[in-house]
Amino acid sequence: MKEITSKEQLLHQVENDEKIVIVQHKRVARVLTRYLQREEYGEKIQEILTLLPLMQKKKILGVSCVDRSMTQVIEDAVYYVVKLPKDLHKEAVEILREFGVEQICLIDYEVFAAISQEENPKLDFLCCGFTKCGTTSLSNALRQHPQIVLPKGKETFYLHWRNKYDDSPEIFRKKYMSERQEGKLYGDIEPSYHLSARDVYECFGPDVKLLFLVRQPSKATYSYFKMLMRRPRKKKYVDYYRQYKKYSVDIFSRFVEEEIYTEMKDRYRYDKWIREYLEFFPAEQIKVVVMEELINNPTEVLQEIQEFIGVTQLKHYEKLPYSNEGSGVSRGWISAYINYRYYAAIRGKKEHLERSRKQKLFFRFAKWAQKYTVLENEEKMTEEQKRELDDFYRPSVEHLEILMGRSLKKTWEM
Repeated sequence: MKEITSKEQLLHQVENDEKIVIVQHKRVARVLTRYLQREEYGEKIQEILTLLPLMQKKKILGVSCVDRSMTQVIEDAVYYVVKLPKDLHKEAVEILREFGVEQICLIDYEVFAAISQEENPKLDFLCCGFTKCGTTSLSNALRQHPQIVLPKGKETFYLHWRNKYDDSPEIFRKKYMSERQEGKLYGDIEPSYHLSARDVYECFGPDVKLLFLVRQPSKATYSYFKMLMRRPRKKKYVDYYRQYKKYSVDIFSRFVEEEIYTEMKDRYRYDKWIREYLEFFPAEQIKVVVMEELINNPTEVLQEIQEFIGVTQLKHYEKLPYSNEGSGVSRGWISAYINYRYYAAIRGKKEHLERSRKQKLFFRFAKWAQKYTVLENEEKMTEEQKRELDDFYRPSVEHLEILMGRSLKKTWEM
């Protein structure tokens, strides 16, 4: 097995090979295939062997994509595997050895990451978390700065759809990232990226500055839950309304039991996600901002953020352009279903340069219908619910305090 430790060595090896098979999950395979096609070696790629089972053969950038049940060893072909973090490539190597493949090239992960970074727009900073922790307010504040450029709309969800299309980097660049202007800082606010440390590294490189906004986790959880009741992301949340008829904090208890305590949803275990980023980025490139402090002392905290991301002309903020979607929830299950479809329309339009007439009509109707499908609800979680959640999150908060080198107990009343 030959190891490839530089792009120059990779291209030299490919030039000498007559046939190539790329062995990896589709998102990795797409990056390598695009790169080799740009370097005019695309005709050498015989097929892409993915580790996940497929219902039928597919095409990726014009190349057949197959699973292990759909192929046989191609004579004289060299099989290329990317050496992934946490040994995630070992399964691919084992499969090839079971197949009797003798010619394997193992591409160093940093070589692959550099190739991936080259095809994506350069970002100077990125806010990677967390949902319902003040990221919209931060976005509104940073947009007021003449030196800072953010995509239109707070979230692009790029990492959620970049593996769906052969030309995802070009779609992202064309729709959201104009050509860079000297003296400007380019960033993005993507609170759902807390899950995606490796993807962020592969797309935006080792030099991007990273911001994380955190909030008292029990309160963040409840705020997130009410957002799901206002704009359901899963059919399951619509079904809550079928069973309970209308919104109730009793639904929150069920949600917590089913998804928080089981750690199905653990987005507010902040230390876990930040530690994953520390596997790819040095600590000095990560800044954790406490939402309560941003709200109570916006002048000082926003100055710290500006200095961290590299602003050369500091803007004085008297107050935070505070944004809050409110405490609304769906009126009932029919309203919840309409709002569920509306959310799907929002997510679906993020990667489309143009929408069909049918999509435009539904999007307009659903947006208009929000006036009638959402009801303001000021109901709070109970003291018992908060106390139990505080106990659940306490170990995570203690680990976060170690990462930050300071106490949060007084700020968060835990």
